[in-house]
Amino acid sequence: MIEQYERDQFVNAETGGETRSPSLGRDRGLDVLPKRQSFFWPLSAAVLFLGSLIIFSPLIEGGTTQVPNLVMRLLLLGSALVWAIQQMRVGTIVLTMNHFVPFVALFLGWAGLSVWWAPYKTPSVQSFIGLLMYALLFGVVIQGIKARRQIQHLVVLLVAMGICEGVLGIVQYVWLGVARAKGTFFNPNFFATYEVVALSVVLGLLTGVPRNIMSKWKRAFLWSAGVIMFCAFMVAQSRGALLAFVIAMTFIGCYRFGKVAVVILLVSLVVGAVIPNPLKQRMIDVSAQDPYAFSRIDIWKSSLARVVDRPLGIGLGMYKYTSFQYRFPTESNIVHYEKRAESAHNEYLQMAVELGVGGLLVFLVGIGVWGWEAQKVLRAQLEPWE
Repeated sequence: MIEQYERDQFVNAETGGETRSPSLGRDRGLDVLPKRQSFFWPLSAAVLFLGSLIIFSPLIEGGTTQVPNLVMRLLLLGSALVWAIQQMRVGTIVLTMNHFVPFVALFLGWAGLSVWWAPYKTPSVQSFIGLLMYALLFGVVIQGIKARRQIQHLVVLLVAMGICEGVLGIVQYVWLGVARAKGTFFNPNFFATYEVVALSVVLGLLTGVPRNIMSKWKRAFLWSAGVIMFCAFMVAQSRGALLAFVIAMTFIGCYRFGKVAVVILLVSLVVGAVIPNPLKQRMIDVSAQDPYAFSRIDIWKSSLARVVDRPLGIGLGMYKYTSFQYRFPTESNIVHYEKRAESAHNEYLQMAVELGVGGLLVFLVGIGVWGWEAQKVLRAQLEPWE
């Protein structure tokens, strides 16, 4: 009964809730009617909720301060409560499962266990609540997004927000005299990474959807959006976002064009290193003026030493609270031990320090399973938007 109910739910999502009669499949004239009506589908609750998060999340300091975090967490909890009530009214709880879910549960369990040996419980519990909210958001996606049109709506919103943020960042840099564009974010690095994500989606559509399917005006719109996002990424001048951009372009290029894409990417990087641009100039200025420009290498060495000392981890959210005894000297500065690292500047190292080798392995295996699933999807015969 549960499997049949889930199939009905999926069919309803694809047809906008319409129940087709078997005779419609035999009559082409009648079969056109549901397709015309599908253009006027009402937005599902999941699309409205996720779309609201896409629009709201970057607007207040990039969504990283207390107020937007509180709002988004309350929205997540409210959506989960509404979904549970609806399922209880139906009388059957249907859960969509995939191979990635067990690793999410295992990772959450290990993170929750690490709170037990964390030296400071309150910040560790707060970090664990944050992980639970991410897991809840993941649940909303896999439970609520079941139709191609739902994905299209969310992609359009993400691209639109990327354009808006990009335009604002370019205006800040060109006309308002801001040294590094940051849009509505408080950190230019977060802004640049946001633009790279949106740009990757745009380039994925441009390279993945055949020309005979996408209209000329849609393709022109996506190219314009890509140019805006790339310019915004450049004026944000983020080295970390540059690395993310190179990895994303390598994956998209190799999938679409093969090894030739690697050559094109390398040539583009060389050209970018030769031609004057804001990102290149910042790298030159930082290396010459900032005594902490290359301290990240020392931070990574310090993180590895902490993993060796505590292979089970120091507890979730405890990286900056245990950094004092692992401070390293900055030889070019007058005060050698002035700074302490509040983060590892590498999510994998930070995960290994806080959750230990076991937590990192669970995460990496989960990512491997996700990559395996993604590879199967890429090889499958799907619609271009999928």
